[in-house]
Amino acid sequence: MYTIIELEDNGQDFLELITDQEGVIIDAKPFQKEIWAGGIIPIETMLVVGEELPLHKPPHINYGFLNHKVKSIKKVDSYDSN
Repeated sequence: MYTIIELEDNGQDFLELITDQEGVIIDAKPFQKEIWAGGIIPIETMLVVGEELPLHKPPHINYGFLNHKVKSIKKVDSYDSN
């Protein structure tokens, strides 16, 4: 199971983050996969539409939030990064 998290558009280079079933970021669309991959989003406990995105991505973001609100959350059974 994968989670596709769509973010509000504030001019950033990524609008979607895709996580595996554990909340580990495996992709970012349309850009910055290399920057965000490996970060952790608490998908089962803190992820809420309309709220800022919770994120743990050391060393720069330690249990913090991005300044982009979650627009939508979609669960999918399979994900193709192409």
